[in-house]
Amino acid sequence: MTNFSYSKLRSLENMERQSPELTNIGNDFYKEVSNYIKDLEKRFEEESAKNPHSKKITLISDELRNTKRIWKSIFERREKKILQAALSVARGSDHIPKFMTAQEKIFYENLLNVLRENRSVILGGKADEKENREESSRERTAKQTPAHTLKNPQSNKDNENSDAAADKNVVIRVLKDVPPFVGSDMKNYSLKKEDVLTIPKDSAEILIKRKAAEEIKTGI
Repeated sequence: MTNFSYSKLRSLENMERQSPELTNIGNDFYKEVSNYIKDLEKRFEEESAKNPHSKKITLISDELRNTKRIWKSIFERREKKILQAALSVARGSDHIPKFMTAQEKIFYENLLNVLRENRSVILGGKADEKENREESSRERTAKQTPAHTLKNPQSNKDNENSDAAADKNVVIRVLKDVPPFVGSDMKNYSLKKEDVLTIPKDSAEILIKRKAAEEIKTGI
């Protein structure tokens, strides 16, 4: 059995509600409440096995429900205070919050790092540099990603007929960006909107069917 009690939890909630700063709840607070809840759940199961209609079960159930509610209330109040403190320090304040638990300190440090980095990127004029690095990274990833071969799933012709079809090229205008693919001529294609190019007829038909391109009649 844990030494933690419901009355202590209520007292800590009142302290946290009345104070604009974090109160000293002890470094093991969350662990203690967690163990207390487990004890209540165990007692509830034991009483239910003895007598499912016992009034004691109702009392334990109420205490369990209220304990979880107050625990969450304390956590959310402290969470808000830590968020506000981190934002204040990121803006230049030297007021570091006291009485954080070990887990809250990790949360605070991670949050502060994110806030400072974001301010450095935006206010330091580095946003464009970051976007350029991300764009370059996406381009490298696209180049490293194996391209898909664009084939006509409805074609059941033999290889000779497929090769003959591939020799017939048409001119198309691209209507929207198309992911990289390999055409029936085994060439790599990376098409952008408004591109105009010559492409094997069977590959062109697929793009046209998908409304990704339209054929340009050359009159030849």
